[in-house]
Amino acid sequence: MNTTHGNRPPKLSVPTREQLAQLGLGGVAYLRAVVVDGAPAVAIFGADGRQIGLAPDIAQAARAVFEHEMVPVSVH
Repeated sequence: MNTTHGNRPPKLSVPTREQLAQLGLGGVAYLRAVVVDGAPAVAIFGADGRQIGLAPDIAQAARAVFEHEMVPVSVH
């Protein structure tokens, strides 16, 4: 099926910030190194930017994410 309109590409809508956040909810968790009370830790965030967990290191953070059937993504 040809979806082009002559020589013009099809018009695509731009998703809102909220729509983009909803794409990863329940499936992706973002891991970011943080300092808590002077000690290094790893914060776990949902796709909507809410912090959903905290772990003492990256291995434990990733393990917690996998246990909840999510995919960890590191944020630099």
